[in-house]
Amino acid sequence: MAELGAEMQQFVQHLTVERRLAARTVAMYTEALLRLQASALTAGVALRAAQTHHIRSWVAQLRGRGLAPRSIAIALAAWRGLYRWWGRQGLVQANPVEGIRPPKAPKPLPKALSVQQAVAQVTAVIDEFPQLYAAALLQGQRAKLGLLQAADDAGDAALAGDWLALLHEHGVDFTLAWRRLADAAAGDANPLRALFAEAATVNPWLARWQARCAQDDADLGNAGLARATRMRLVNPWIIPRNHRVEEALAAASEHDDLVPFRDLLAALQRPYDEDTSLARYAEPAPAQVTAQYQTFCGT
Repeated sequence: MAELGAEMQQFVQHLTVERRLAARTVAMYTEALLRLQASALTAGVALRAAQTHHIRSWVAQLRGRGLAPRSIAIALAAWRGLYRWWGRQGLVQANPVEGIRPPKAPKPLPKALSVQQAVAQVTAVIDEFPQLYAAALLQGQRAKLGLLQAADDAGDAALAGDWLALLHEHGVDFTLAWRRLADAAAGDANPLRALFAEAATVNPWLARWQARCAQDDADLGNAGLARATRMRLVNPWIIPRNHRVEEALAAASEHDDLVPFRDLLAALQRPYDEDTSLARYAEPAPAQVTAQYQTFCGT
């Protein structure tokens, strides 16, 4: 095995006696200095004349030989220390190792899941979704019903579900029904009853809802008006009804007339404002239109 030159041996002696480095560290530094000495000899470069580009080239050679990033970092530390030591003695003008960083250690790939583990994790998420969806849905339904307190999840879910079923059974427009329910909260249920063929049809459910609202209100004053205000902020009066959209599309495509489109867009920008000038946009489509009309998701 090659031996270190005399000047390098002096540096190792300095590390051992004056710096008092551990024997293991001295051994690793010695090995690194042997590599430096061999690289300089092969390149025909005097060690004290080595420049930064030489050092970079020799580091690249170490990488090419498969030396680990940690071992290269140790080598650079040893080389840097040698040139600093020489610099303090005035033997070199600059340290060619300064600013050269060792290569980064490759990051290990994430541990792959087995098929069973992946299926278990995905299944857990899927199994949790119905509960999360039901909770989010109930939160929105409570807001539309004007309820603040989450007192009875099952009872409130049944109240909302029965309301929607009632509207569906009697062919009542959902959008207007929610809006007229806000009127009932303010004390006038007649507009809501007027949406049903038989006005009294809604009364049993209405009584249940009013009883639930009473539980929510406690001793609050003007609770009905406050509830109506909240409900009108989450239950729109105007939505993009299909027959109005069709009118706007037909006018634009067949007659190059964008006025109906602009008017519809202006109305939709104020969905919660019950402005009589916009009443035509709140009206459900005539029965003869809805009887044969088909629409599709994404259109």
